[in-house]
Amino acid sequence: FVLLVEYGYLLTVSHARKMQWFVDQPFYVVDIVTCVAKKYEELKENINRFQ
Repeated sequence: FVLLVEYGYLLTVSHARKMQWFVDQPFYVVDIVTCVAKKYEELKENINRFQ
């Protein structure tokens, strides 16, 4: 039982960190070849994609 609780906790923390890294990234889409920002992504749209 203790191992399951610890595993569940670690899984929750892992998911929370992934969510934090996803939301903390810049919201500009950049062309890889020219490194020029092409479009600004709205926070709301980015969060909807995450879900």
